[in-house]
Amino acid sequence: MALKKQIEFDNGVVADYWRVESFEIANGSNEGIINVELWKDQVTRETEGKSCISVHNFIVPLDQSMGIVLSNCYDKLKTLEAFQEAVDV
Repeated sequence: MALKKQIEFDNGVVADYWRVESFEIANGSNEGIINVELWKDQVTRETEGKSCISVHNFIVPLDQSMGIVLSNCYDKLKTLEAFQEAVDV
């Protein structure tokens, strides 16, 4: 499971495959931190020996369902401006 949302960096590098690496509950708050890896594309992610381009942390409001299913993390990400128009892949 991942999200497809294209991003182009200032240096011209284009990537579009966002994969949740982990989820943390921010200590003492009602927020969660979703750690997301950005890959060039799905094929690169599935190729042995390749590395992600970057890792991003997104803070989202916490609700009871967050720790149950990884897909909830993707649903939360799609509510953020950075992931508008992202699609599940």
